[in-house]
Amino acid sequence: MTGTEQPRTWPHTLSLVASGLLGAAAGCLAISLASHARASCDAGADPGGRTELTLLLPVLVFGFAFCGVMVALLTPRGHPLLRMVPVVLALGALVLWFFAVRGTLDGYPGDSGLCGPDNVPPWWPGWLPS
Repeated sequence: MTGTEQPRTWPHTLSLVASGLLGAAAGCLAISLASHARASCDAGADPGGRTELTLLLPVLVFGFAFCGVMVALLTPRGHPLLRMVPVVLALGALVLWFFAVRGTLDGYPGDSGLCGPDNVPPWWPGWLPS
């Protein structure tokens, strides 16, 4: 330990573990949203699109978990629950970004008749970016 570093306490360690678990859950949520959007619009729901999302699942779970832990580490120490606020905001932004980039395949020919040319499903709230 150097100079002004504080030792890790159990609430600090618990918040890091919770951030990692929350990140893993956010990765699963991102894949689930993309899968449901593709199935609703019948765009990218072919075997190639399903394989793509299946192969991305472990990458997103570990990647989002890593991002959650890194945000928690970079957040100033304070109450453990307050440290989770930036983690939740960052992971929420990542889920929205993944949905917009890989969930709604803009211009992909979908033939379900439910979605427009941007392939945003009708159940997606209009006030959220896509």
